[in-house]
Amino acid sequence: MHQEALRESCRVLARLNTTVFLLERDGRCLFPQQPEAFILPEGLVVDACQAQNGYLFLLLPGLSGEVLAVKDSPGAADFLRLTAAMIQAISKSHGVDAGLNSALARLLRGNLTPAEQAALVHQHGFEQMLPRCVMLITLEKTAPDGAREMLDSVLPIQDSDALVSIDQHTAALIRGMDGVSAEEMSEYAAALQDTLMNELGQQALIGLGETVPMLSALPLSFDQAGIALLLSRVYPQEGGVYDYRSLLLERFLMQTPHETAERFYPLLFNPETARLLNEDMLKTITMFLEKNLNLSDASRELYIHRNTLVYRLDKVQKQLGLDLRNFHDAMTFKLLYDLKKRATALPGTGPETPGKGTP
Repeated sequence: MHQEALRESCRVLARLNTTVFLLERDGRCLFPQQPEAFILPEGLVVDACQAQNGYLFLLLPGLSGEVLAVKDSPGAADFLRLTAAMIQAISKSHGVDAGLNSALARLLRGNLTPAEQAALVHQHGFEQMLPRCVMLITLEKTAPDGAREMLDSVLPIQDSDALVSIDQHTAALIRGMDGVSAEEMSEYAAALQDTLMNELGQQALIGLGETVPMLSALPLSFDQAGIALLLSRVYPQEGGVYDYRSLLLERFLMQTPHETAERFYPLLFNPETARLLNEDMLKTITMFLEKNLNLSDASRELYIHRNTLVYRLDKVQKQLGLDLRNFHDAMTFKLLYDLKKRATALPGTGPETPGKGTP
């Protein structure tokens, strides 16, 4: 319960003719102040009054798990329920429902206890066994209210979805995946990119985790989406959507020991080849590889004549001995180029990061 709502609830309880105790989940008394804690009944559930040691106890809805207690007497159960409804109304008026965001953020990070997960399911109607995935969306620039509020205006949220604020620039979309394929989710992410650019003028990076079968497994999908965004810093791609499922090579390379990458990439990228492999040539080769070694598609994307592209590839073959029109040679170039990116990655982007997950 938020502190302001807690103080208001205590003020209301103080005006009641019957003494009602507001307790922490461990039995400590929040109001009225007293040194001794209550021994609570086992298995307390929301909306069910339970008697013990001459008192009647009622667990309040919510993730913080406060408990009301009153001396057991005729009509005490109805009195407790009325008091609980009053406190719940106070909580909502103070925006305690906004605490749902904090609870979901803790869930994604794996910091929600089983009891708190049960409260999340009961109070907010989250289905435990619904398949879901996590999409992390990082905006280049945000308003003072943060990324979540900006995204809330353009994201079509379904009943099974939830949009969670992670920080000022990042929000997580928990997306229900019942009847939705991973390919459809990738298409949804690409469409969202277009919407953000066209309607908000926002550059965004989107990381997609894999679908998990139940609510308690969401931290895995969250970690995967985070890893996908981490890989975007080392292996940027056109479009800005990074699907963990399709980043197998990149995840493998990030697990390659740094010293191994430093030993191999200079076989191709060294002072002797630096003049040939300048920024313009690397852009040409990268586009050729992205277009699956298709000369026509690559030259069209590069806005150069097909013969110009052929000339540049011939130049690479003559000086490096790699014919990039050949799959084996093209793959050799890509691996060494990606190892170079791995070796020169930003600090903190090694295989041990981010969070609890591994690529």
